[in-house]
Amino acid sequence: MHLDLGITTGNPVERGSWLFSLAEKKKLHGIWIGEDIDRLNDIFTVTSLPLLETTTPLVGIGITSPLIRNLSTLARAALALHELSPHRFRLGLGIGGLRDLEKKGIPLSNPTQILREAVSLLRRMWSKEKVTSRGLFPLNGYEVGGRAEIPIFFGVRGPRLLKLAGELADGVILSGPKSYVKTAVSLVKEGLEKRPQLPKVFTIVVWMPTLLILREEDLALARETVAVVSADVPEKVLEMSEIDRELVKTVRKAVLKDGVQQAAGLVTEELLKEFSVSGSASEVCGELRSFRENGVDEVVFGPPYGRDWKASVTALVDAWGSLL
Repeated sequence: MHLDLGITTGNPVERGSWLFSLAEKKKLHGIWIGEDIDRLNDIFTVTSLPLLETTTPLVGIGITSPLIRNLSTLARAALALHELSPHRFRLGLGIGGLRDLEKKGIPLSNPTQILREAVSLLRRMWSKEKVTSRGLFPLNGYEVGGRAEIPIFFGVRGPRLLKLAGELADGVILSGPKSYVKTAVSLVKEGLEKRPQLPKVFTIVVWMPTLLILREEDLALARETVAVVSADVPEKVLEMSEIDRELVKTVRKAVLKDGVQQAAGLVTEELLKEFSVSGSASEVCGELRSFRENGVDEVVFGPPYGRDWKASVTALVDAWGSLL
């Protein structure tokens, strides 16, 4: 099992550069950049930095959505990132957060067809084909002018999309309650069985909020993080987990009515364990490694890491290395 580093575009560029340097120095397997839609930095610009500043870790976008990015622009941007450092870039695709789509006035229907069509068109464009499409993503003899085999990962959570990840993608990025992961992996594997020929490599990644609890303030941050995360979990994901759904609904209502800090007081130990990986460095490493039992290949550490994020990241990475 491999350890990857995670960061989002909502973080300052200076923080990213420090983390990328650490990932290179400590020989981490990969770096994933999550897109905080409409916050601070552009996903493609941020993703170019570790490709330019490091030489060994794999670098992935986890994730962006073809509903908020023009597909031809996405194809060209991905090709450019691939050319910065061939064979290190991985593209994560998903539908995007439902609240973000609502704010942008983007209607959502048939997400399975959206991703199926997006993947097909991207791969055709990356094969230097002149692509014409009259479907969800209209194109008229469009070509990107380059050729590349870019791995596509799905960042999805519902049953149909998880099966589709197994059918079409090169990997999947899972997030959600811990008790959900086992079910999610089994659905992905159902999709894999539908392929006429299994891919040479299919990678299952788990990315959960990760925090080292070094002091009382870290525990408060962990509860605030879980309040935010649990409030945004789709009902279908809750149904696939073993969590108390009424408890999650209570926290969700509190977030909307009273704010995150007030809702954090309702976060129980059960919710903390389900929606985050937290504790001492050794405890966090142990929890991350336990995902291997579910067939997970890579685990992503962070964010928010902890109040003292540099100390937290360093301690976690050192603890992981000492266990190898």
